[in-house]
Amino acid sequence: MSSPKEEPRPSYSNTRERIVRVVPPHLICSLTCGGRDCRYEGPDGWTVEQQAIRGLYSSWITDEILAMSRPSTRLIEEHTITEQFHRFGIRSLVNAQLPWEHGYCGDSLDPQSGFSYRPQDFMDSGISFYNFGLPDFGVVPVPRILDAVKVIAFALREGRLAIHCHAGLGRTGVLIACYLIFACRVSAADAIRFVRLRRPGSIQTGSQVSLVCDFALFLSSQWPVFPSAPPGYPAFTLAEYLIRQRHLLHGQEARSLRHLPKPVAVICRRLAQLAGGRRTRGPWVELEREAAHRLLQQVIVRSASDRQGKKMPSLACESEDNEEEWKRKKRRGLFQSQISCDTGILQLLLTGDTSVDMVSNGLCQLDVVRTEIPTTESKVKEETKNRVDSNAPNVSPTYTYRDNLAEPCQPPTLHHVLCIAEAMAELETPDPVVQQSAKNLQKLVNEEGSWAAVSTESNPKILSTLIWDWLQQLSDPVLKQEDVNLFCDGDWRQNLTKLSRSQGETLCCLLQCVSKLPSLPPALEELVLIRLIRALTKVG
Repeated sequence: MSSPKEEPRPSYSNTRERIVRVVPPHLICSLTCGGRDCRYEGPDGWTVEQQAIRGLYSSWITDEILAMSRPSTRLIEEHTITEQFHRFGIRSLVNAQLPWEHGYCGDSLDPQSGFSYRPQDFMDSGISFYNFGLPDFGVVPVPRILDAVKVIAFALREGRLAIHCHAGLGRTGVLIACYLIFACRVSAADAIRFVRLRRPGSIQTGSQVSLVCDFALFLSSQWPVFPSAPPGYPAFTLAEYLIRQRHLLHGQEARSLRHLPKPVAVICRRLAQLAGGRRTRGPWVELEREAAHRLLQQVIVRSASDRQGKKMPSLACESEDNEEEWKRKKRRGLFQSQISCDTGILQLLLTGDTSVDMVSNGLCQLDVVRTEIPTTESKVKEETKNRVDSNAPNVSPTYTYRDNLAEPCQPPTLHHVLCIAEAMAELETPDPVVQQSAKNLQKLVNEEGSWAAVSTESNPKILSTLIWDWLQQLSDPVLKQEDVNLFCDGDWRQNLTKLSRSQGETLCCLLQCVSKLPSLPPALEELVLIRLIRALTKVG
């Protein structure tokens, strides 16, 4: 183990990197790997501890990610590699090699695939195969790495994952370090250090180190969700936010939120759940996964202190008992995110959702609302308060929104719905406690990506503060004056299609959320719409 002042790193230099670029491939295989007697292919020369998968030079980097040297058809058969994969719960294999590379090392290459094995052999046994070819000792653009990292994140929802290049050090280490930055939001230095501690010699060149740093720098510019929390984040438009969102989302979530901002989708979904007295499984799945990422983040950050003569804790399962425990955890639900919002809301409204009639009238009366709010707001609020009290005389005023996980789902009541509507309609300055809670949630999302914390928040005042703040903090309003004028000129359904897809889906998601609050008193309904108009147009 390295001394405290040393950072574990492979031995490389600019001179060595320049030599590698000009030396013929067969000489590289002979000089650096051993040619046909390649030390990276096979168990010879490696201790049992260096073979997490018997027969391959391999190491567990995290509980779920295995770094290994490339297998060959001979090794797969002699050491039953696919059976070992299944025994350890490895469901996906990522190959970071280019076809026909290192053809002078170890066993001959397969004439069909250009690799040292047939990918079909793994796929026939139920193991997914992905190939992201990266040049040996070289780098690729950051977007290429981001694509690979999102595939890794997707594959990990199905089970454990193995990654290999040739030796399982350079390109493999780059992909794993970038995934740790993506999933755990650790720094590039911490990610590189952690991977090297788990697999000495990883990330072999200075250009590969620079690539990991560039990847971390790119992600840090894409993470902010609430532009003014914490201070210093630049503001962005709706279109700019959706571009950032496309960089980070993957799988079903990327498809369903292609034109809809995730903050709007998640908060509206949660408010609709509260209005209907429902709870879904999705948020708890995300909470569990986020907790696992935070735990891994702590392990990575602490790795520097652990180098001081301490043995790193084993993250991989070494016994059948541990393996069974790992499988039980996976069965509890880390397979698929449920946090998404139905798209196509725009089409639903265009087919005649009656809940939009009142909204279209409110939008057309924007100029009237702008002048009437300062003089009528307090009067309407007082009238609304009286109506709420008269509609729910027998409901306890100590209703709480913070549900207990062990309690059954509470049926919605009129008082429940009205309280949510009042929170959404609140036009005066929010309560300081509510404001601080909203800022804490904003910080969690910005710094940790903790969407599950938003999806499980049960205080409608905090949720409404979040969504109105997000809309107000955009550098440009979602709906400009010319967009609003469309609704006042001709048929609103036809004019709605003239908006951009992102404007339409954002507007319709908010309107659908409001439509989940049925039988509202007219005055309260008007206040909700007034606040919605203000947030979308930044008027008043």
